Amino acid sequence: MLKHEIHIVPSSITPTRLSDYVVGIFVSITTKAGMKKAIKKALVKVDGQVGTSGRYLRGGEKLELMLQDKSASEKVVELAIEVLYEDDYL
Repeated sequence: MLKHEIHIVPSSITPTRLSDYVVGIFVSITTKAGMKKAIKKALVKVDGQVGTSGRYLRGGEKLELMLQDKSASEKVVELAIEVLYEDDYL
């Protein structure tokens, strides 16, 4: 399952680089380093096209963040472990 977040850039902003603007606007990724990784992995789209960190936003653009839902991709593996030694301290 994919997580999909959308944000519309307000028209009153001064021209700002995508990598600087997106920090903190999405719920899934809140750090600058995390957003830079998402941009490099082509998970951020600007008006339907893959965004680059050097692209300037002028206002009115539609930003989209697409992430894989981690709970759906993680597999639970159950292992039967035989206890070989056990005492009060271990």
